[in-house]
Amino acid sequence: NDKKVDLTKNKEIFQLLKTSVLCNNARFELVNKEYKIIGDPTEKALVSAALDFGINKKILIESEPSIKKFDFDAKRKMMSIVRNNGNRMIMYSKGASKSIIDASNFEFVNGQIRKLTLSRKSELLKYSGQMEQEALRVLGFAFKNISAKQKVEENDLIFLGFVGMIDPPRPEVKGAIKQCKDAGINIKMITGDSLLTAIAIARQIGITGRAITGE
Repeated sequence: NDKKVDLTKNKEIFQLLKTSVLCNNARFELVNKEYKIIGDPTEKALVSAALDFGINKKILIESEPSIKKFDFDAKRKMMSIVRNNGNRMIMYSKGASKSIIDASNFEFVNGQIRKLTLSRKSELLKYSGQMEQEALRVLGFAFKNISAKQKVEENDLIFLGFVGMIDPPRPEVKGAIKQCKDAGINIKMITGDSLLTAIAIARQIGITGRAITGE
């Protein structure tokens, strides 16, 4: 909505942006006075967005080096990186909306940590679904502090929020699909996006019909 955000007054958005780059495998280099970001397109977008807010990944990872990583896999649909800020260990996590919500028992609101109830989880997933229906690729973000005696696991997380990213189809795709249909070719689309996002994108490019998940 083009509303200007002051990160010094909005702890939730600052923590979300910080998490988005500290749980991220993309990197960037300064080339001819311009930043060149290298990595997965989704992770590049997150690093770029944080830079727009003045949050520099290089500076953050120097102050919070990585000590353990939980790589993304298709079953968990999330990834986490544990970092040490000198005083304690912190887990930063990102992933599919439902995976992050399921792994969270708290949320960060108005600078306070509060219990995440089942009804609130359902409400949050509805928000995520609304974003997906607008053809956005949606990721959830969470974090937690880890004590020295605590087992390092992806649970009891503190939910931070969702980020929606637009990955629009190329302009020529819709015409190409029409040509295929006119030639009698049956088109199917396979994607790693969520079901709702896939349906929204398919509608934009002229693909209709039944949509199913891997399950």
